[in-house]
Amino acid sequence: MPNDQRKGFEHGPHVPTSIIPSVAATENTPAVQERSFVKLVANWSDEDRRLVNIDTKARSLIAMSLPDEVFHSISKLKIAKKIWDTLCLQ
Repeated sequence: MPNDQRKGFEHGPHVPTSIIPSVAATENTPAVQERSFVKLVANWSDEDRRLVNIDTKARSLIAMSLPDEVFHSISKLKIAKKIWDTLCLQ
């Protein structure tokens, strides 16, 4: 598994964000710290889409490989890493 895919799997789903840079204070205005915000889906780049899909694909692959009785124990979990951790404990 490539490094960026492993990162997405181990740390949960990718959430595309943008950064608003900080602005230094002037005589008339206070300083504004750097902030980030979640991008709208319409503003996602191709890379954002690819990274978001990693967790979705991982969840699907795990779910398809499980018998029904095991699948029901993890069906409510939304993040592939949590699914995997739960299965490792069983």
